[in-house]
Order: sequence, then structure tokens, then C-alpha cells
Amino acid sequence: MLSCERSSLRVLVADDHELTRLSLKLALASQSNIQLVGLAANGKEAVEMVKNHHPDVIILDLQMPVMDGWLASSEIKQIDPEAQII
Repeated sequence: MLSCERSSLRVLVADDHELTRLSLKLALASQSNIQLVGLAANGKEAVEMVKNHHPDVIILDLQMPVMDGWLASSEIKQIDPEAQII
């Protein structure tokens, strides 16, 4: 089981497929110790949401339009080196 210093783990989901985003949203909503802080449809949106919401964990698709997950992960790590990217 995941543990962190806060009472809930702040999670951001970034995937260009709406069904995947919504499925993960439903799965995470059933967990009392997880707070979903955002849903992004591409890497650029994910980077902006990291700046605004400071998630602990980012579930990041690698192949997305506008900005792919590879580039987004590099920018996210520059913003928040402690962020965990899955």
C-alpha cells in the first residue's frame, strides 16, 4: 500500500483517451485516501495542472497529442522534482 505524509494522496491523470481518463477517475474515486486533483487530455494540460495543483503522483500516458508524455515528464520534473510519475 502507498503511504505518504499527507492524509490523502493527490493524483493527476493525463491521457488523451476520454474513456481511460474517466475509468481512472471512477477507480480513484472509490479510494478514501486518494484525491483526484485533475484530468488532462495532453501533456501541455498536465504541465499546467502540475503548476496549479501540485499533485503527489501523475499517471501520465506517453503518447498524446500537443505534447507527449516524454516531454511533459521532463517539464514536470523541472517544476517539481519530487513528483512521482507513473
